[in-house]
Amino acid sequence: MKSNRKALWGVWVMSLALVAACSNDPAPGADPPAPPGQQETLPEETQETDTDEQLLGEFRQTIRDATGPSELIAFLDERLPVASESAADRLLLELEAYYAEDLPKLQGRFLTNEVQEKFSMMGDPTKVEQITDDELRAWTEQAEAGHYVLVQTAGEVYPVVDYTALDKYRRYLSSDLSDYLKLMTMDSQRLKSGTTDSASTLEAVAERAIASEQYLERYPEGLKRDEILSDYINRTEYLLFGMANGPRFDLDSGILFDEYRQVFERIADTRGDTYTGTLVRRLLELLGESDQKLIIVSSHDRRDVPAIAELRDGLAEQIREHYGEPAAAS
Repeated sequence: MKSNRKALWGVWVMSLALVAACSNDPAPGADPPAPPGQQETLPEETQETDTDEQLLGEFRQTIRDATGPSELIAFLDERLPVASESAADRLLLELEAYYAEDLPKLQGRFLTNEVQEKFSMMGDPTKVEQITDDELRAWTEQAEAGHYVLVQTAGEVYPVVDYTALDKYRRYLSSDLSDYLKLMTMDSQRLKSGTTDSASTLEAVAERAIASEQYLERYPEGLKRDEILSDYINRTEYLLFGMANGPRFDLDSGILFDEYRQVFERIADTRGDTYTGTLVRRLLELLGESDQKLIIVSSHDRRDVPAIAELRDGLAEQIREHYGEPAAAS
């Protein structure tokens, strides 16, 4: 029987007030309307703001009325090409807010024992044409129309947001959100490929971490800064230390496997000009001091190499300080 799993996607939701409609009649004590030919025209910036607020209001109403995300995608396909850049940014954030609420419910439909057993019987397919169960095929078609995509990890098949499909919107966004969408597209492509993390893919993990690093440096006050910073911390912790259930060292000696050391050395050599590269180099220095041991193994126990444990346990705080966040109170 397969256990339930929910994929988490963090997102900011911007709270924006709609402009109230005004009466055409002058208020008591107000000046009468100007004669024809002398009407005051609103500044272009004000007119654009009003149009943006109207567009955002229409999209929010579409969200309230929609029976599924495909209706939201249809709205964006039609309206984003004529929206201002700032309006396009806000529409994307609204779409992500919708996904954050809708995706867990959709995943809940897929991640039941009954549904997962059906997928197992079909060989865990993730493409519509491979799904022979009529009900699951219909579910998948509806999900894909809303720019979700099925992925398979750890023997489970479930939907996630298909940022590869959303990449078409990058041209309408600010450089901030366009670059953010590019990062998310990289993740979607990796999920869809089913690539597993290992020494052979560690350089790709490093490149993805460096891409987040570049976003943080280019947009110190970016709309997605907090989200990307947390993501960067998680990726860097994985890059350097891996997962507890997949040790990168020999259990009898505590020595780092050669294939991982060689990858770390390549990253330090080729990406040493990045902050990520300096962290990898620091780990290599500590490994050199410990005879390549990540842990100390004795006849009665295993314990951390103190300097490496200090790097690991303080990594998140070190990264936050590097990007200008205050250290956590002790």
